[in-house]
Amino acid sequence: MGIMKKLISKKGFTLLETIVSGIIIAIVSATAFFSVVSLRKVDDITLNRVAAVNLIRLSQEEVRRIGQTKFNDLGNGTCNFNNGNICGFKDIATIFPGFTRTLTVVNEAGDAELKRILINVSWTESGRAQELNSVILFSRPPNPLPGNLIGLVTNSDSGDRIDGVQITLSDLAGTGLTYLAGSKKDVIPREDGLITNYTFFDGSFKIKPGSYFLTATHSGFQNYPDGAPVIVTITSNSELPPFDFQMDPNPDDGNIIVQFFSGGNPVFVNNNSNVFLYDDSSERERLRNRNIFNFTIPFTDLNPQSFTVKTEYLYRSGFVGDFNCNQPQTHDARGWSSAVIGPPPASCTNPWNGNAATDRLTVTSGATVTENAVVVPVPTATVQGRVEDQNGMPIANARIYARYPNNRNYTFSGGILFTTEANGEYSVTVPAAQAMFEDSLGNYVRIWARAQVPITRCCEEASMVWRDSSRSDPLQRVGPLYEGNVLSKDLVIDTTPIVRDCGDAHGTVRE
Repeated sequence: MGIMKKLISKKGFTLLETIVSGIIIAIVSATAFFSVVSLRKVDDITLNRVAAVNLIRLSQEEVRRIGQTKFNDLGNGTCNFNNGNICGFKDIATIFPGFTRTLTVVNEAGDAELKRILINVSWTESGRAQELNSVILFSRPPNPLPGNLIGLVTNSDSGDRIDGVQITLSDLAGTGLTYLAGSKKDVIPREDGLITNYTFFDGSFKIKPGSYFLTATHSGFQNYPDGAPVIVTITSNSELPPFDFQMDPNPDDGNIIVQFFSGGNPVFVNNNSNVFLYDDSSERERLRNRNIFNFTIPFTDLNPQSFTVKTEYLYRSGFVGDFNCNQPQTHDARGWSSAVIGPPPASCTNPWNGNAATDRLTVTSGATVTENAVVVPVPTATVQGRVEDQNGMPIANARIYARYPNNRNYTFSGGILFTTEANGEYSVTVPAAQAMFEDSLGNYVRIWARAQVPITRCCEEASMVWRDSSRSDPLQRVGPLYEGNVLSKDLVIDTTPIVRDCGDAHGTVRE
């Protein structure tokens, strides 16, 4: 009860105190309000001045750019800020609202080659007119400045940007002037926000103004353009507007499959022979060590492609072509060529590697062409004779070897064809070289024998070493040999034992 009396009896604010407090609050609020208004005015002034400076800079760059090609027109009735779209100046109404600009151009000291250019930017600020001026001297450019080309190259199927496209500009006048650029997967950063992934810019503009053919290539896409030529025009000191284009993905691959047969049986082509794919006399691919040869043909457009498949050194795999254009040879050691052999008869006037006129294996995108090539075994002859020593005595167990004229083994298991009987006689089947090669000593088959003879070395027991019959020409050559021939050739091996005497040793033995 005592506490309640105390509260009831306590005095509140007096009227004077309330009035004074209100006045103080009003003064503080008014001060804050006028401070905010003043700050806002300062901000507006600053923004206007910054915008005016930026507009001056933009105008200077436009004057320099347009003046490269329209030097004489600068400042006249059609090439000023008021007719910007005609001459190339930008319309600033949307990017610098509230600002106007004027362009005044006069010849400096009466010299038509040097212009004094006044750029005036004006605006209204707090009801008062404001302006900013810039004066530049601009001389006539000696030649048109280079330009640039930018753009976006994409996949026509997916719309994705393509990386690694080679873009070429070729001078329309045929002077040989060309420029190269490559596309990127990522967008090239630009201040103007344009989406591009190729440019010819490499630190500076470099393309001479004029008209050019534009072509583009990529291993995974068809060549661009696929039809009428595309012409682009490069203007001085400019890279706009961008040139965007799309490329079509490559069509499906084609295949050429060639299999070799002899007597209806598949032929294995070993590592000593080659099978080539040729395109207009140029090698495209080579394969070996198989019996089915599958050549994959990539396509960059839908046009058919023609090829020649041919072998080289097929005789080293034991097979040859069943013909020869060089008579009296009857077989071709090279083997088979689609440009010459098939279809029969052989076209001896056609080049073995084919050319644009004789590439007859034609394939289209997504298709497979199969060719069965018929060859025959290497033609053979028989060589027989006797292996004897220097005294005319027969040598048993002597080994007989034979090689082609170019020193290739006739067989590929060491070249051993035969081991002589007790009477030293032998009979071997060898390639009929002159059925494949010209009749000359250099093209004859090489035959020799090898036997063991004793050798005694110092301080060792007697042992045996191999010794050959003569390996020098013409003693090792046999020919001419045509298919079915039988020739005789005796071989002599010197079997005199080899003795290597010990020498005398002189010296002092010390402890």
